[in-house]
Amino acid sequence: MDGDLELADSPCPGRDVVWFFANLTKTLEEYHGGEWLGARLAGLRRAPAAGEPRLALEVAGGRFLRRMGYVKTLDEAKAFIGPFAAYLAKAVSRSPEYVCAVINLFAHGDQEAGKRPVCGATPLCQSRKGVRCQLTKDCDYYNSPRAPVLAASAPAERLLGGLDGTLSDAELLSVALFGDKATGVEPLTVSLFKRYGKLRAIFAAENHEYEVMREIKPAQTLRLAAFAVLHRRVLREKRGAVLQIATAKDFYDRYAAELRGHKVGAAVLVLLDHRNNVIRDAWFCDIPPSVARLEMADLMRPVIQESASSIALVHNHPSGDPAPSPADRDFTRRLKSACGVFGFVLVDHVIITENGYFSFDEEGLLGAL
Repeated sequence: MDGDLELADSPCPGRDVVWFFANLTKTLEEYHGGEWLGARLAGLRRAPAAGEPRLALEVAGGRFLRRMGYVKTLDEAKAFIGPFAAYLAKAVSRSPEYVCAVINLFAHGDQEAGKRPVCGATPLCQSRKGVRCQLTKDCDYYNSPRAPVLAASAPAERLLGGLDGTLSDAELLSVALFGDKATGVEPLTVSLFKRYGKLRAIFAAENHEYEVMREIKPAQTLRLAAFAVLHRRVLREKRGAVLQIATAKDFYDRYAAELRGHKVGAAVLVLLDHRNNVIRDAWFCDIPPSVARLEMADLMRPVIQESASSIALVHNHPSGDPAPSPADRDFTRRLKSACGVFGFVLVDHVIITENGYFSFDEEGLLGAL
């Protein structure tokens, strides 16, 4: 972000955030002295940002932000201060901590130094001290506070400026589809979220589903298809961090993120060595209405090819109920029998849903089959 960016619906129209921040510090210097302010901010000028900037907003801080017209309630102030501090920090080439410290001193003073806040219960502009606040003309003290708006810049500009926390899912998807022209309310983006509800569901859709939408163009269909593949690859990389399987929870942690995204039946055959290290995943997707449709020959083929010592089957229940159906129980029995014929061990059959998982091994069902 450049220093000349402005806040939309700012209480000081025509003035940028650099002017606003300069007057915060000028008022503090006039009220408390430049030496005091410098001592309080020493070491913060070039300090790196440590995560999301936060400001402990008490009553005075919330009141100040309300008077400036940025928020209506203290709860809004708590959610607003992080993105606002990051926005200011970019514009004035300071760290978010430095910006937060200035706002904090302005609103709360410094109890350790015995200094009162500038904008306390009685605003400085109404005090009898005779010290003029530089923000008096622009303060919204006598007007109804306006809702905070940080979307002065386009979604793409906020993304590149490090303010991705202020972007909605719709705005991010719009940037991916439309680049720096994105607004977040394009007809295509609105239609995608109306149809699928969540990003995960959008990326799990098949290409032919996109193509029937009136708003979509071939190039955008191609981008969505590429995003879906990249999404699946990222999930696979995440799964790759867990190399050894010890419990049913390990299976859940490794495969839940991808399996939960399928709207129809999907399963993964996990091939393991004698130490329960994962050798390979064999995926079987789009198998409605149940995993029982899988052929034993198709399941045994990769096991033989990889010379696996044991296997586990993990599949989803799109219905959300992890309890095994009679077909699941019968299939598990046949799979265990096939493993016995070929000399493999079936270590578990795990069913994954949005609401958790069911493990045949944990429930003591494998031995009874």
